[in-house]
This record gives sequence, C-alpha cells and structure tokens, in this order.
Amino acid sequence: MFGTPQVKQTFQSTRTGRPRVVVVGGGFGGVSCARMLHGVDAEIVLLDRSNHTLFQPLLYQVATGVLDDSSIAAPLRRVFGSQRNLTVVKFEVEGFDFDRRLVITEDFEIPWDHLVLAAGVRTNYYGNQWEDVAPGLKTLEDAHMVRARVLDAFEEAEVSRVRGQTDLVPEWLTFVVVGAGATGVEVSGAIKQLAVDRLAREFHELKVSNARVILVEGGDRVLSTMSRRSSDSAAATLAAYGVEVRTNTKVMEVGHEGVRLSGANGDDFIPARTVIWAAGVSASPLAKSMIDGLGLTCGPQGTIPVGDDLTVAGRDDIRVIGDIACVIQPDGTTVPGVAPAAIQMGAHAGKALRRIIRGRTPSSKPFRYRDKGALATIGRGHAVLDIGRFHLSGFLGWIIWAVVHIWFLINFRSRVMAMAAWVWAYVVQDGVNELITKENHRPVQADDDLNRESSAALQSSVVPPR
Repeated sequence: MFGTPQVKQTFQSTRTGRPRVVVVGGGFGGVSCARMLHGVDAEIVLLDRSNHTLFQPLLYQVATGVLDDSSIAAPLRRVFGSQRNLTVVKFEVEGFDFDRRLVITEDFEIPWDHLVLAAGVRTNYYGNQWEDVAPGLKTLEDAHMVRARVLDAFEEAEVSRVRGQTDLVPEWLTFVVVGAGATGVEVSGAIKQLAVDRLAREFHELKVSNARVILVEGGDRVLSTMSRRSSDSAAATLAAYGVEVRTNTKVMEVGHEGVRLSGANGDDFIPARTVIWAAGVSASPLAKSMIDGLGLTCGPQGTIPVGDDLTVAGRDDIRVIGDIACVIQPDGTTVPGVAPAAIQMGAHAGKALRRIIRGRTPSSKPFRYRDKGALATIGRGHAVLDIGRFHLSGFLGWIIWAVVHIWFLINFRSRVMAMAAWVWAYVVQDGVNELITKENHRPVQADDDLNRESSAALQSSVVPPR
C-alpha cells in the first residue's frame, strides 16, 4: 500500500508585511550578505544545515591539533545575536520551486521575495567512490575525521611495533596527501611537523620522526595558482621538512592499504593507511537544482553562471554568491573560489538588496573582485605571499599570514584563542588538541582474505578516474 505524499508546512513568521530575504548558506558569503542587511525593514531568514559558521582556511590546523574547534567556528546565533531582523534556522535545503518562489526543505516551504544562494562547494572525487578511504577537509566533521586518522596512525604503528609486526609500521607511518593547492601544501607540512616537532619526544621506542609524508600533484608544480617564486619556495620548504613532493602524478586508485599512482616513471603502489584528499572541489548539489530548474548552462565544477550584478539571468529576485557562483571578470577569467571573493560578493549583494528594500534603485556598478593577494603557510614559521608582483616568503611572510587570518576570524574570542594557540605552538612546539575522540573513524574493511585479494588486485591493476 502506497503512503500519501507528505504535505510540507509553510514557514511561519511574526514579521508579516515585510519583504523576506532568504539566505541559503552560513559561510563567508552568506554571513557577509546578512550582515549588510542589519537594520533594514525586512525579514532575513538564514538557512544552514549546521549551527555554526566556519573559517575553512584553518581547518587543517584543527585536523593536526594546532587549533581547537572554537578558534575557527562560531555559532550563527551568536554571530547574529544583535541583528533583530534575522532568524537563523537549522534546515537542510533540498531544492527550490522557482514558479512559486519557495525554498524546499524536508518539512517546510519557505517563501522568498529575494533569494541569496551561498551554498558553497564540496570535495570533488571526480566520479570515484573514495570518500571513506580518503576524507577531504571542508567541514569540522572532516577535520575531526582527519585528526582521528592521523593521530591513530601513530598509535597503530606503536601497536604494530609492540606486537612484533614490524612490516606494518611503515604503512601506518606513511601519509599520502592528494592535491598540492594551499590545503594540500599546508596539511602535508603540518603532518610532518606534528611527527617531528611534537610526537617524536612522546614515542620513546617508535621513530615517528621517520614518518613519510607524500604530497601528490597532477600538475607540474605546487601552489599552481600562485607565482612561480612562491611555488618554488614552498616546494623547497616542504623538501627541507622531509615531505616528498610528486608532481605530474595522477592517482589511479585509493584503497584501504594504499594508493596507486601514475607518473612519468610509470605506475607506483604506495602502502599507506592514511590518505587525505585535497585535490579539488565541486559546487553544492543545490547548484544543479537551480541550473536545471531555470534552464541555465552549467559553469566550471558545476557552478552557476551569474551576471555582473550577481543575479541569475532573467531572475532579479535571485542572487548567487561565493564559491558556487561563476562570475566572469573583464579579462575573461572567473573570480576565484577564495574567502575574500565570497565576502566581497556577499557585501555587494547585501548592499543591492538594502537599496531595493528601502525603495531605491540598485547601484549600476557591477561587481568587481579586488584581488588582495594570495597566502599559504608551510609549517611553523614559514609562509609565502603574493600581492601583485610583490613576493614574500619565510618568517615575515608567516607573520603577515597570521595577521591576515586573525583579521578574518569571525569574532574577538576566536582571534584571541588562535593567537594564543599559535604562540604556544611556535614557542613550546605543542598543540592544543591531540585527543582521539571520534569513534569508528576508519572505514570497515572486509575479512583478512578479502583484504589480501583486494590489496593484490590494487597493486596489479590501474583503474582510471571516471
């Protein structure tokens, strides 16, 4: 017997008679837009599946125990505690009804007068089912998973040593990081420093300083979006730390017991129990919902093409901002998916909506991304910086990196905690959270016989990404 379709409830509000702006996503873009609407005579509804906003560029430091969660995340209700015209609702958006102007969640239909989509991106595995064996770094949950696997790898190496299974020790002490963008470079350097500077003195018999960290990049250099000087400086620093950098190398398969690579010298199987994926992103599934629903042409990585006022073609009630938006600049390039761009888009959209709600014509000034430079840190006390043609690296670059990241953190409490943690890490060479608190952090494997068959097959075959 078939059940009757569930009737969704209509979102209830006490602010009747006011225009409603629905902002989907509580990241950099969504928060920036909502803040711009502080004090306007409208109802602002901010939807997010999490109760917090997150400073994603520092997730790798949570994943390696340098920072705690509250240093890079803050509850959305606290962020908007003084904004009386805004309601935060913890909903996961499923799609849209564009004819009736409704945001669809599991239980509710939320009408909008203006919609701002700032749903962001997710880890891109390019059609491969590797999420369980190679977690990415996009959420706090991801960071907890990576931290548990990294720290547990050292513990399992010690267990193997105690049991006399010395052949397993190198597998547990081998870490493969896929993708040499900013996240990959930063997390690979952080793992090596975790082993050498912090854990080496805590394991008395196990030589954890010999931990092998391999950074895999399909292109010809690390930090390909930065200058050649920054790329070369980062590669040299990683090499000095002991990180193995493999460029022009593709990942052909990832399994429980290692990865198969294909490079200039042929195929190579690396036994490794911990793999971290930092090789790319794709737009939130909500992008496809909007593209299909409005008959749009899909942008790169599934992003949504928007005009220079950030509206979707033919719909002046819908704006798309942040990483999920494809914005073409005057020189023909797209606005990069970085935090400053999302913040600037959010501010631009918020200002336009503020003028509309107050009965004024939106500014005709198109959105133009102001590139304020690019930064990446490589371990403790070393970073690279590009601002136009200006390049800086080393300790001074790290100081600037720290100041910039402190500035962009969401509130004063987070800034103080991050500064204290960095001073502690730099002076004492210690982290603030090296606890394994997440259970079942490794995927369930089949029985030993199947594992051996799977491993043998993995080492003898190449399965290209689909």
